[in-house]
Amino acid sequence: MKSERPSRTAEYTALLRALGDIGMTSASGFSDPCAEKMLPAFFSYLHKAARFVSLFGAGGILRYQFGPVVDLLAMRTLAIDQVVQSAVGDNSAAKIEQVVILGAGLDSRVFRLQGLANTNAFEVDHPASQ
Repeated sequence: MKSERPSRTAEYTALLRALGDIGMTSASGFSDPCAEKMLPAFFSYLHKAARFVSLFGAGGILRYQFGPVVDLLAMRTLAIDQVVQSAVGDNSAAKIEQVVILGAGLDSRVFRLQGLANTNAFEVDHPASQ
């Protein structure tokens, strides 16, 4: 990891979530509209290229190549989201008051989950990844 830039792991994870958001996953209910906005420049170009290829009917090739890892990450994200949502409750009455996400990377959970709206949420990672 270089001190002046986010970790590659965080960047690749955000890219995979962004690919899942444009439909390259078979994980039912997965959505992460924030992932694309968190991508560094190079990864943003990869995401745009994948979207372009998908628009012209060649998405099956990308799905074949990257689908399993996108599916794995999407299912992992959905499982963690479900645990967090059940812990914090709905917006009206949070069961817990604070959530700390360690190794958050370029995560978007605090932006995506409505249950975190009335919860103090802290994402902790290497400074350049935050």
